[in-house]
Amino acid sequence: MYYPTDLVSDPICQQMVGLNILSPVIKEETFRNSVQLSGTNTVLRTENNMILPSSAQIWENGVYVTKQWYDKYDFRGNLLESHGIDGVHNCTVYGYNQTLPVANIANANYATVVSNTDTSALNNMATSDADMKIKLDQIRNGLPSAMVATSIYKPLVGVTSVTGANGKTIHNAYDNWGKLSQVTDQNNYLVKQNEYHIADNPTYSIIITGSGTTNNCQLTASINGITPERWEWFDDYCGGHIASNGSTWATTSPQTYFVRAVVNGYVSECKSYLGTFSISSVPAIPSDNYFTIAGSSFTLKLIPTGGTGTYTYNWTVTEENSNDFGQTITDGGSAITITNSSTSPYEYFDITYSISSGCETITNTIGLLFDISK
Repeated sequence: MYYPTDLVSDPICQQMVGLNILSPVIKEETFRNSVQLSGTNTVLRTENNMILPSSAQIWENGVYVTKQWYDKYDFRGNLLESHGIDGVHNCTVYGYNQTLPVANIANANYATVVSNTDTSALNNMATSDADMKIKLDQIRNGLPSAMVATSIYKPLVGVTSVTGANGKTIHNAYDNWGKLSQVTDQNNYLVKQNEYHIADNPTYSIIITGSGTTNNCQLTASINGITPERWEWFDDYCGGHIASNGSTWATTSPQTYFVRAVVNGYVSECKSYLGTFSISSVPAIPSDNYFTIAGSSFTLKLIPTGGTGTYTYNWTVTEENSNDFGQTITDGGSAITITNSSTSPYEYFDITYSISSGCETITNTIGLLFDISK
């Protein structure tokens, strides 16, 4: 077996040694009494700042003969297209941000394959399984002379369905722990079912709280009153790993963060903290900001959506003529009531409110016109 250090006369092997890439076997040969019986050799090339196989050679009749060519790679180093000495091209299409193989095609080149589908949709993590199937079926239907097998995934869990070259689909279902629970065929008949019995395996529930301001927020996670082996924080649905730095995470960005815990070797649910939320009012504010209170009163109520925790409300009513209306409301809870005490037929004023929870505060001003003449 020959490693890069044994083949430094090759410029690419010399480059590998310089990069401390020492473990790959480049060439392998078998001898009997100094007579070479067989051998394999990998020809390398550089592409996208990576060192990748270019072709594979076999020892035949005293010389190395190329039997396989690796034609195309993506920016991650995934092999997209290859062909053998028979001239048949084989392709792999990757999806989910170029991380998982979603289609394997025999007897077609890569350029033809990708012309039959929307690769941007295949790589969009938000694409639903139903839409993913539509895009993959476009590949299958657009290549009648090729053999196409496709796969759909639940990222970080496993394959949810596999459709073979014969068009038949196998479906996989997973439990809350990400373990394979059921396998069904294309007719939804049960093929296999797995049951897992884990001793001392409670349901772990995470609670996340926040303190501070939007741009200086500290999130704190707790789980069933126990201390996990480690906490893992993410900026995507437990996919864009940030850190494993304990139960607190400080951030200066008002976005959604996710956390999970490892407890006794098991991974908990992926729980989110929604760093932003919105509010609505009841009744809705008319487009002309015009109300009639007809000599009695009018109630305005804020309803928060998103966010977590206990909300606090602060109201300030600023009138054009405070002597007429005669009231200012502060700290009014989720609802305030405007009571008519004016002798003027109309009253203009602004309500400036703020609502806060955890690390997020929203402040807004509504300009209102009240007809108090009736």
